[in-house]
Amino acid sequence: KERTDSPSVISVGTDMYLMRIADECGLSQSLRIAFPKDWTLILTCAMYLIAEKAPLSQMTPWTESNRTPYGEPVAVGTIETLLSEIDSEAEEAFMRIWRKRVPDKEIVTVVTNYERYSEKDSSGSIVITGMQNVPSEVVMCYGRESRIPLCYAMNATPTFDLTSISETFERLYWIRGEDSILVTDREYGTYANSEFVKNDVDGFLMILPNTDRNVKESIAAVKDTIVDSSNYYSLPNGSHGFVTTKKIFGRHPYVQHLYYNEEDEERDMGVFFTLVEICQRELEQNIIIPAHMPLYTRFFNMGAGTALARKEVNSNRVMDYASSAGYMTMISDIVTDPTEAMWWKYKMNQCSNLFTNIKNAQDSPRLKLFSEHNIEARTFIQFIAYILHSAVLKNLEDGSLTREFTVQSAVREMSGIMQISDGTYKRPRMTKSNYRQDILMRNAGITN
Repeated sequence: KERTDSPSVISVGTDMYLMRIADECGLSQSLRIAFPKDWTLILTCAMYLIAEKAPLSQMTPWTESNRTPYGEPVAVGTIETLLSEIDSEAEEAFMRIWRKRVPDKEIVTVVTNYERYSEKDSSGSIVITGMQNVPSEVVMCYGRESRIPLCYAMNATPTFDLTSISETFERLYWIRGEDSILVTDREYGTYANSEFVKNDVDGFLMILPNTDRNVKESIAAVKDTIVDSSNYYSLPNGSHGFVTTKKIFGRHPYVQHLYYNEEDEERDMGVFFTLVEICQRELEQNIIIPAHMPLYTRFFNMGAGTALARKEVNSNRVMDYASSAGYMTMISDIVTDPTEAMWWKYKMNQCSNLFTNIKNAQDSPRLKLFSEHNIEARTFIQFIAYILHSAVLKNLEDGSLTREFTVQSAVREMSGIMQISDGTYKRPRMTKSNYRQDILMRNAGITN
C-alpha cells in the first residue's frame, strides 16, 4: 500500500508543559477574560519569549515547528497588529483579574531601574541604528510567599527619590494587601531615601551603596571574620556566599544584612579596572563622555576649575573602592531572614534585566516600536512572559527540582517531546518521554 502523505514532526512538549502551568496558576483563564479575542496569541508570544529569549519578530519559524495555543504559524504582521490592538484598559483589567487569582495577602513592591533603548536623536527623528541606552523606572508588585508578579507600572525617567514616586504607588492602590514591603535597589540608597524609609515606612528592604559611611564601617569590622562556615548561605537558584546579620536599635529598629561573595569581588574588580582604563584613555585623548563624569571626578585627580588638567588615577580612592568590592548591604525592618532578603535581590535583578532588550534592532522597525502604544503593549507581553516564567520556577521549587533544572533547561527538555503524523495511523503518535521529561511532567501534574 502506497503512502500519499509525507511524514510531519512537530514539538508538542513546550506547549504541553507551559500550558499546563498556565492553566494551573490561572494565567490562561485571566487572559481569556481580559483578552477574549487575542489571549491565545498573547500566551503564544509569552511561551516563545521563555523558550527562545530571542526577538519577538523572529518567532515565525518557532511557531511552525512547535504546537502553540494560537494553533498556527505567527507572522510578523500578526504580532504588529496584536500590539496595535492591546490597550491600557485591557491591561489593567487583566492585572485586576490576575490579582484575585494569586492568594498572597502580603505584597512586596520592588522599585528599580533598567536601561531602555532610545531611538530618537536630539531633533526627534527616528534612529534605527546607533541606539542609546537611557534609564527608566519600573515598579513591580509580587506576592510575598509565591514571589509571583501581580502588576507593574513604568516611569519614563527615574528620579531616585522615593518621596516623589508616590503617584506611581497611588496608581496601584487596588493591589494593596494586609501588609506591604517596599524593596529598593542600590541606586535608591541615598541618605535622604534611607532616612525616609527608616522614619516613615513600615515594611522596607533597601540595598545601600558601599559608599555609605555606616556600610564602610560595617565592612571594615567584618572583613576578617565573615568568611566562616557558620556565615555561609546557599539558594536553590545557585546564589551563595557569606552573610552576617545584626540588629540596629532605635526609634524604628531594623536589621542589617551584610553579604560577601568572592566571585562577585573578582567580577566587580575586573569591570571596575576596565572602566578606569577606558576613562583614562578618554581623558588622555580629550574625549569627554558626559555619562563618565562621576568617574572622572571620583577616581582621577582634577585640575583647577572645571578643567581636567591631569590624567593620573587617584590611587587612594581606587583602593577605597576596591576594599568594598564583593560586598552588599541590605537593611530591613521586616525581612529578618537574610535568605529571603537575597531572594528579593534576585527578583530585583530580574526586573532590571526584564525590559532591557525590548527595543532591539530587529523588533523596533518590524513591530513599529517607535510608537509609544506599541512599546507599551510589547512591555505588557513581556510582563505576561515574566508571570509564566515565575510560575514555572515556583512549580520547580515546590517539587525541589531547582538544583536540577532552570526554567530554560526544563522548557528545553520538554521541547524534545514530538508528535509524528505519517499517514500510517489515524491519530498522530507521540514520541516516548525520557526519565527527565517524566520527572517534569509528574511535577506539573501532566498525566497523559
